[in-house]
Amino acid sequence: MFLFRLWHKFKIIKRFNQILLAFFGAGFSYFIYKLGLKRSLPLTHQLAGKKIHQAELPKKFREVLEELGPVFVKFGQILSTRSDILPKEYIEELEKLQSSVPPFSFDQAKTNIEKDLNQPLEEIFEEFSAIPFASASLGQVYKAKLFSGQTVAVKVQRPKAKELIKLDTEVLLMLAHWIDRHLPETKGYNLIDVVQEFRRWTLNELDYKKEAANCEIFSNFFKDDKHIYGPKVFWQYSSGSVLTLEFVSGISLGDLVSGRKEMKVDKKHLAHVIADSFVCQCFEYGFFHADPHPGNIFILPGSKVLFLDFGMVGFLDEKLSGLGLGLFLALIKKDIEGLVGGFLQIQEYYGDAGREPNVNGLRRDLNQLVLQWPSDRQAGNFTLLFSEIMNTAVRNGVNMPTDLSMLGKTIVTLDAVVKQLDGEFSLDRWEQPLVEKLLSKKLRPKDLVNKAKTSALLLEDVIKKLPETTATVLDNLEKGHLGMEVNNRQLLEYEKLVNANSKINTHGTLLAAVLLASALIYQVKGQPEIFGLSVAQIGLYGSLILIVIYLLGNINKEKT
Repeated sequence: MFLFRLWHKFKIIKRFNQILLAFFGAGFSYFIYKLGLKRSLPLTHQLAGKKIHQAELPKKFREVLEELGPVFVKFGQILSTRSDILPKEYIEELEKLQSSVPPFSFDQAKTNIEKDLNQPLEEIFEEFSAIPFASASLGQVYKAKLFSGQTVAVKVQRPKAKELIKLDTEVLLMLAHWIDRHLPETKGYNLIDVVQEFRRWTLNELDYKKEAANCEIFSNFFKDDKHIYGPKVFWQYSSGSVLTLEFVSGISLGDLVSGRKEMKVDKKHLAHVIADSFVCQCFEYGFFHADPHPGNIFILPGSKVLFLDFGMVGFLDEKLSGLGLGLFLALIKKDIEGLVGGFLQIQEYYGDAGREPNVNGLRRDLNQLVLQWPSDRQAGNFTLLFSEIMNTAVRNGVNMPTDLSMLGKTIVTLDAVVKQLDGEFSLDRWEQPLVEKLLSKKLRPKDLVNKAKTSALLLEDVIKKLPETTATVLDNLEKGHLGMEVNNRQLLEYEKLVNANSKINTHGTLLAAVLLASALIYQVKGQPEIFGLSVAQIGLYGSLILIVIYLLGNINKEKT
């Protein structure tokens, strides 16, 4: 074990030095010296530094990441979503990143399949093509036929991919800690968290069982959708490093828009189908494909849209999905206070308790950004603006959940994809009705009742614990442990718990009645408006404010 750890540390140090030399050779000697890593370089390199013009550095940065291999390419692709960390010139270069990894042999693929599935290849598949029809940085895809007659696509992981990713992400984490320690000005960017999240993503991407589960989740969400299709997973022929999916004939969106292949389809209709599906993924299901480039989207006969490669997905819980939906709609309406309020809620629920955002700075920057956007050279590009407002929030101290940051980049990618199909497509204009419909759906009486039931279950749990708590206190009294185990604060909390039990029915009934009545009125269309709000909205918000005031008044009375 000791020798293994020693060998592992040696590999990390060796790889660390390789990375330093690569960046040094690309012209980044200034940064290496600033980090205090000059001594890690060979003496010959310390004496001679390659001078590169400042304007060439972004391109050199991209090239050195490609030179260092697939892990660094993927990390660069993640960094391309963080304009709050890197300057615009670097972001533009990183968006060009392409991993060019040589293919591995069929013999290696065959060995991996047989090892993982515990059967000879000939006993699993009736036919198996020796030439992959698709290749990626971490795997290759082969066409095969099962003995049932079903044609399938078999994705096989690159040999030693896990070892490579674990080693390189450890080195990246080491670099992030070093930068955080020696460059205080980078602390606000949370580089360590960025690397840790990246490590989690890439390791998840290497687990093909998780990708299979993601694919199945997606397929179940859209199983009744006549426009969207998800491939079937063959679990009995899948493992951690082998994934077998239904083979579906179609052409990639990349081939369609480039003209390399032709298909008789309504491209404008396809643009709307893809955009609508992503709004539903993000804001209704809280589960979205996070890498929707044209190579991962296929068009099937009948104009159905197929999504592939679910190694990278984003998850938004119900609250985060609702907040993201609110931000999206607030931006469409240029509601600055709505944006500020949404970001402050994100900070409250998902941020660091010890970190306070700069609220005035956030309001000022958002106001300037949103109002000045139409005069910018990217006028009308709503999705870039959506991504930029999140970067603005980060710069003003809001701890942005990684999945929400990923959503911003995903929507930008999506917008670029649909514009290739329909140059006049505008996400904010076309998707506003769907966004408003989803937001209205979240306020349906049925959903409010379900949430009320959840709250009731929580209250029921508190009530059930009252006898147990009473027995504990009495037991302490009998044993003479009152002074030792029950202090004044505990007795006060116990008193509040008992008082809460007597008031739960009154407060709960009042809250449920007003909320349900207001929500039902809210659904009525064509109501008069006052200052941009419908009568029902005023009633709903006014009722909530009165309830809060009433409850706060009772709490204050209890304190006195």
